Amino acid sequence: MTEVSFEDYSNLRTVIQTARKLLLLEDEISLFDEINRIVCDELGFSASVIFVKEGDIFRTVSRYSSDPETMNGEIANHIMPAKVVDEIRNHAEPIGNLFWLDGRTEVIQNSIQSFIVPTPNFDESKSGWHPLSLLFAPLYDRDGELIGLINPDDPKDGTLPSAENSLFLELFANYCSIAIELLRARTNAASRIRILEAQRAQISRLFETTAESRRQEQLNEVLSDFARMMAEAADFQRIVINLKEPDTSRLQLRASYGLTKAEEEALAINATDLRQFEPLMQPEMAIGGVYFFDHKRFSLPDEVWEMLAVPERTAHEGDDIWHPLDSLTIPLFDFDGDEIGIISLDEPISGRHPTASQLETLEFFSSQCEAAISQVIKFQRLERKAQTDDLTHLPTRNFFTLQVDHTIERAIQSGQKISVLFLDIDKFKHINDTYGHLAGDRYLIACADIIESFAPDGTIVARYGGEEFTLLLNDLDEEGAIAEAEKIRGSIESMSIDASEGGEIRSTISIGVATFDPSLHRHRFRSLATSDLTVALLGAADKALYKAKESGRNRVATSSFEP
Repeated sequence: MTEVSFEDYSNLRTVIQTARKLLLLEDEISLFDEINRIVCDELGFSASVIFVKEGDIFRTVSRYSSDPETMNGEIANHIMPAKVVDEIRNHAEPIGNLFWLDGRTEVIQNSIQSFIVPTPNFDESKSGWHPLSLLFAPLYDRDGELIGLINPDDPKDGTLPSAENSLFLELFANYCSIAIELLRARTNAASRIRILEAQRAQISRLFETTAESRRQEQLNEVLSDFARMMAEAADFQRIVINLKEPDTSRLQLRASYGLTKAEEEALAINATDLRQFEPLMQPEMAIGGVYFFDHKRFSLPDEVWEMLAVPERTAHEGDDIWHPLDSLTIPLFDFDGDEIGIISLDEPISGRHPTASQLETLEFFSSQCEAAISQVIKFQRLERKAQTDDLTHLPTRNFFTLQVDHTIERAIQSGQKISVLFLDIDKFKHINDTYGHLAGDRYLIACADIIESFAPDGTIVARYGGEEFTLLLNDLDEEGAIAEAEKIRGSIESMSIDASEGGEIRSTISIGVATFDPSLHRHRFRSLATSDLTVALLGAADKALYKAKESGRNRVATSSFEP
């Protein structure tokens, strides 16, 4: 390991440990106040102010000082136009990612002095720090846009921070940016989950298939940001984030950094299994939450080496030199403690084994990555629950209607016919009245199982409401749809289930069929919205069901589709 001075190591651990506390805060005001307190109490300043960008201005949102008189009303209500901040950045002397502007410079004395509130009671004669001097630690969002500024002031030792202390301040500001982004994301997610729970009946309409794809893309973007930030913060050239596919142990590439397009495609095609990483995450390899495989200390089975696809690179020898066979692996867990993915890192820029500070940084980022992924997983589970009927476990009416919308759109493009079946159990009220509602529920479940068993591949079966079911049949004309409907009708007619108090429950089902043929009425499709076509198609199938009921039940009837 690379040698790190005890003081630097202690300071870095202090920054990381205090930054972690930021993640526990529930609102932005508390977060900003805690950031300012850490800047003063831990990083050596007597005062600190946070500005947040609001349109074309930067407004004071939090202030802190060991001397209450320093934080006067003028600072509390201070506002800086964005153009002034831009001027400060343009004239500032960069210290890493920080902006430093000496209070004696011409630009402050002649141009922007009116926008600066000097620290009162500051003895310039005893300090190298001028009352008008500015030190800004910028706060960025994940798109690299400036969202705020930490403004430390009045250093306790009266001098410009050293290079080491400036680096700690810069690192802390990066953590603060992440904490702000995650807090805002959690706030938005919590609000959306409350909507899900309060408006369950409308959830399918609120989150259409297109919205689902946008959420997946957003998660991929967030993971890509995490991969980039981890690489930059810990100085690694290559990072891969794999997430476990639902209900399997297969891993899917979701984000990477430093890989070529060909390498990404190869990893996406050659999916690995979560269990294949177990040899790389043995207890003796653990350093905190990170697993470091040192090829000199540990060995791996040949099949694991093949899975890793180690790139051909020149191997250098040395006790702390990173070798192409070395690897760094971080497991990801959800809120319930279940493993959900893997982060793999390779090729440290230094060419050496990771330092304690690098491992601390990686552990910090991975924990935030876990939180982001777990939040999305929780959200998607709620959504799936809202789209599924509790009794039959079939999709709900709203979900079915959305799928008809999308299928009609595709049918218009492809020219394929689609058919909709409406099914209604005959005299179902008699079953409930005679045998009870629990027996009626069991009969509904049995009917749902039969309908699903006869549905061809690609068919969407849903419980439309009460004792009604619907089927969406892709690439099937009216004749084919009638044939499928007859199979279902005949099977349900011959089915019986045992009643709880003896006897058998038997009934029949009536079915209505309507078919959408894109080759007909094509000129009218251009003037109608997809939702209008869906309403017309479902209306035709419902009309056909009514016809089957009126004709004596236990039969299949059709109705023509008229847009």
